Amino acid sequence: MLYKDPSRKIEGWLHPVCGAAIYSLLHIQREKGITGNSLEIGVYLGKTMSHFICDRNKNEVTIGIDPFVYSFQPKGLKNKDILKQLLANIKKLNQEHHINGKTILLKGYSHEDNIINAITKYKNTFRVISIDGGHGYKEVMNDLCLASTVSADNGVIIVDDYCNPICPDVTNAIKDFLIHNTKGRSWRITFGIIPDCSPLTGSTRIFLQRKKCQIDYGKMISEALNIITFQYEPKILSDYVHLGVDIFESNTHIFTPKE
Repeated sequence: MLYKDPSRKIEGWLHPVCGAAIYSLLHIQREKGITGNSLEIGVYLGKTMSHFICDRNKNEVTIGIDPFVYSFQPKGLKNKDILKQLLANIKKLNQEHHINGKTILLKGYSHEDNIINAITKYKNTFRVISIDGGHGYKEVMNDLCLASTVSADNGVIIVDDYCNPICPDVTNAIKDFLIHNTKGRSWRITFGIIPDCSPLTGSTRIFLQRKKCQIDYGKMISEALNIITFQYEPKILSDYVHLGVDIFESNTHIFTPKE
């Protein structure tokens, strides 16, 4: 399987291995006949969301939630309205890939009532949800609970910055969600890419699936990554090894850098 990264010209933080894992997940869903909408909380300029957009069928919707005013400060972007650049990126994707379906951008925060109401109209339809919004404990927990509420039964939740030492609230929120939260106890970690990294590399993602889901996404993503080829960075996976480990009483497939 050849990974043609649709996001490589979009500024942001998505490691090629993480991008390939998302691409593999979407490929698996297509092969299994799984259809549905996609959602991202924390869009920035659309680097991760571009994978959802380019994979979409004509009857599917991709929704992005973001205030679209960036408060971090790379390359002078502090407090800059980034919506215009995001729209330009989506337009370019359409020109290059002839994308299907519809993209809906919701300006605001995922805890706001109007945003929640707009999302819950699509309840039980999201086959993939990416969480990369606020990295505080309360924000991550809120996003996980919202994702659990609106996800399809065979959907997957992807969370950024798990096991990142400078974002401990993300890891703590996921742990408490899976162990102590009523909604979270029906989910498990199925796949992860967990290197020693920082947010600037975008090289960590954790994938969650419902325990009752009959598809072993982790095993299938792992198998896909072991045979995938990269159009633009062909040697990148040689720096990673695959491990099967037990996390929170569930078998998890982990890719991590070689020592």
